[in-house]
Amino acid sequence: MMYNKIVEDCFFNSNHVGLVQPDYPLSAHFKSHVPGQNNRLDLYLVCTKDKIIQRACFKAMGNPYMIAALEWICREIEGLELEQLPVINYPLLVETLAIPNTEYPVAIQVSQAYQEVVKLMRNTFEELKS
Repeated sequence: MMYNKIVEDCFFNSNHVGLVQPDYPLSAHFKSHVPGQNNRLDLYLVCTKDKIIQRACFKAMGNPYMIAALEWICREIEGLELEQLPVINYPLLVETLAIPNTEYPVAIQVSQAYQEVVKLMRNTFEELKS
């Protein structure tokens, strides 16, 4: 299978593989597994008190597109403000990473995980206000 340069770079230079302990302050974690598929992922965010994404990392078991998509997302959002994060949906992942039709479910799974972990991080800050 031929991969584009972004997929190759993100897959072979995955600098955001890791995890965050559940009790780490100002952090969020989302786990995703689609029954009947071998693709599993954990996506983590850590923010500063000023709502800056200090760390984004992931743990995954899946094909190269999944690993590359997660790495690409982490690269894109680290250092940004939580409220200024880009919209990352599956069409953007498909286009950016040249994901073939047969792998669209991976793009959907990863984009949903991103949306959910961002929502959880925002909820963490909302709970601090209360």
